[in-house]
Amino acid sequence: MSMLRILILGALSAVALMLAAGTCSTAHTPNATLSHSSRSVLGAREIAERGYASRSLFDVVEHLRWEWLATRRDIRQGVVVYLGVARLGGAQELQEIPASMVSEVAYLSPAAAFLRFGLSCVCGSGVLKVELK
Repeated sequence: MSMLRILILGALSAVALMLAAGTCSTAHTPNATLSHSSRSVLGAREIAERGYASRSLFDVVEHLRWEWLATRRDIRQGVVVYLGVARLGGAQELQEIPASMVSEVAYLSPAAAFLRFGLSCVCGSGVLKVELK
């Protein structure tokens, strides 16, 4: 095996380990009184239970998962919004989506977003992946 091939395989292994460590360290705070099991997912049922169905998805996220909208200081870019597999833009796009139409919105870390959407994903602060009903 050539030295270049060994170096490439080593680098790929290191990246895979870093990505695995990042996804394994995701904090989960289950709450038995609500119907969600993770802070990384917000479903239609929780939106309805909390009384936010008549608001925009931006309002819902701002109140229930505000940390998703935080901008990393080193990146200076907020989250990117995807509707299914189509990139919509920044967090402001959530203003145009009625919460009542949402089946689920999930936060993907930058590493998970890169794996999901590939090299074209400029997602230094992560991705909000929206699925409609």
